[in-house]
Amino acid sequence: MTCMGISGKTYQLGEKIQDGGEGTVYHIQKDQNLVAKIYHNTTSPDKMQRLEKKLRVMVKDTSFEAWQDGAMRFAWPQDVLYENGKFCGFVMPFAKDTFAFHEILWDSGRDKFKHYDYNRSIAIAYNLTQAVDYVHTHGYVIGDMNIKNFRFSRDCRVIVLDVDSFDITDPATGEHYKCSVGHPEMLAPELQGMRLDTERAKFTKETDYFSLAILIFRILMNGAHPFNAPKIESADDYDSSSSDNGTMTDIAKGKCPYVSVDTGRKIPIYAPDFAMLPASLQTLFCRTFRYTEATARKAAAGRASTMEFAVALYRFYQRDKVTCSADPRHKYLSRVGKCPFCEVKAKQNSVAQASISRAAAPHRSSLFDQLKFKFL
Repeated sequence: MTCMGISGKTYQLGEKIQDGGEGTVYHIQKDQNLVAKIYHNTTSPDKMQRLEKKLRVMVKDTSFEAWQDGAMRFAWPQDVLYENGKFCGFVMPFAKDTFAFHEILWDSGRDKFKHYDYNRSIAIAYNLTQAVDYVHTHGYVIGDMNIKNFRFSRDCRVIVLDVDSFDITDPATGEHYKCSVGHPEMLAPELQGMRLDTERAKFTKETDYFSLAILIFRILMNGAHPFNAPKIESADDYDSSSSDNGTMTDIAKGKCPYVSVDTGRKIPIYAPDFAMLPASLQTLFCRTFRYTEATARKAAAGRASTMEFAVALYRFYQRDKVTCSADPRHKYLSRVGKCPFCEVKAKQNSVAQASISRAAAPHRSSLFDQLKFKFL
């Protein structure tokens, strides 16, 4: 497939890299640093027209640097593509030699990286704040802060993907090209339950702040989502979590058990003690996650900003930490006393052993069953 750019440059597409919900990404022949995203031909004409105009605005903004210090930071559009004169996609930098964010959330994923430790998690969280702040300083909003839209490199650099979903206003015309997608488990409370493709659903810096705080929390807290916690009445199996726990409802109502009491939720066993974080970070999470359904919109103005998180994370990174004798990847502040990550493992092993014991024990009928048997 051969495509042409805005200025007439031709691009010969090579092998397919991956299929996505909106389009397919291909290598570009003779250029290892660029790839092309070609939208599916099932995309509506109206949406294609909006995408074309939006991408042209983005390409025109040459002040937005996809590469910084010689390394890729954003999959920012470099050219708009046409096939036989018809808009079909765009050219962007290739995020090669990078890794998915989920690979650093748990020890099982971190096993593949040599010399990985908790300090690197802090560094990645810090670089994530820098990336989001860079977007904001250029007058844009990310909107879809989906964990799949971020990758990281071995030197802890953060790379932002799917930038064509950004919420953008053309500085020349004032025309607004809104973000119309988002993962419910990442959305701020004021966006919960809304159709994101309507103007009523407004993505702002503050909605980005909320989603950023969730991502940072997950990076620092062993993958735990601040609002994905089981109900107390079902705590017998609280070593796991699922959508049955109503994460989206809990976001809407402000039920975060790490920062509020009486939420009706129990902190899952795989989450380390929230108190292991520096007081400055705890305060930022409290400001962002402590609200009620009635106060959620008003509380949005008080959410921790990208730079507040950046300062707190930088100071956390710089502080001296104890290296765990059982697992050198585990590092923690000396005031914590015991390794919080090993404590998590011990609790998980205890729950696993208890489950095995219950499964092996002989069945005992309940008192209700005994009475029912007698009355029959």
